Amino acid sequence: LLRPGFKALCVGAGSGHSVLALRENGLPDAIGIDRKSFAPLVRRGDIHRLPFAHDSFDFVFSASFDRALVPALLASEVERTLKTGGVAAMLVSPRRLNVGNAINPFYSLSPVVALFRNSDVVHVTRVGPPNAHDATVIVLRKLPFGSSKSLGLEQEYSWSKQNRSLVKLAEPLTMDHGNAIY
Repeated sequence: LLRPGFKALCVGAGSGHSVLALRENGLPDAIGIDRKSFAPLVRRGDIHRLPFAHDSFDFVFSASFDRALVPALLASEVERTLKTGGVAAMLVSPRRLNVGNAINPFYSLSPVVALFRNSDVVHVTRVGPPNAHDATVIVLRKLPFGSSKSLGLEQEYSWSKQNRSLVKLAEPLTMDHGNAIY
């Protein structure tokens, strides 16, 4: 999914660990954005209004999606700055939920995926210690403008067969005393 020379962005990059990891793995121009600057890895900026032009990045990563104040706006900004065919990876964790957040990935991935109206899910995987399922990574690919999904021709919360099967595999995200939470 990632190739040398790709432009990469880490949204909600904190002190820049994810940016550094991308740079060490062949993406020397990777940059992060967060409330505070940590030069040279992270620029100061609003994750809900990314200070980059349309179609700027081949890859966008965020480990802060579930802490965004307005997840729908963040999803829109990720898609706006992502090139057509570009890949986004969103890490969502039920342990770091922002109270009052409009999205609660603790219960389901479906609302998270629904916010990415111009992208298809290409992969979903759980990460963390075995049997802990502390976090889930959702990998999406931005669709070309003019596809039925990008034009809004699909019914709301209706995705391709592949998206539904991938999301179903990832749900439930957590277990509560042995009972699935959906």
